[in-house]
Amino acid sequence: MLGDAVAVRFVGPGGTVEAGSLQPGRYAVQARFSEGAAWVPAGEFDLAAGETLAVNCKARFQRCQVASR
Repeated sequence: MLGDAVAVRFVGPGGTVEAGSLQPGRYAVQARFSEGAAWVPAGEFDLAAGETLAVNCKARFQRCQVASR
C-alpha cells in the first residue's frame, strides 16, 4: 500500500479482508485516512488469478488507485 491512508481493506467475494493474498474477483476498496476515522468507499477493481496489484491512496481526494505491478 502506498499513499496517505492509515488502513485499507477490501470487500469482495470472500467478505471483507485486509491487504494480502486475495482470491480473483471484483473488490471494493475502503480506506481510513486518519486514525479512528470511519471507513471511506475509495474505489473498485477486478483481480485476475495470479495478478499482483499496488494500491495508492490519496487523502486529498479520498480515493485509492489500484494498478498492476
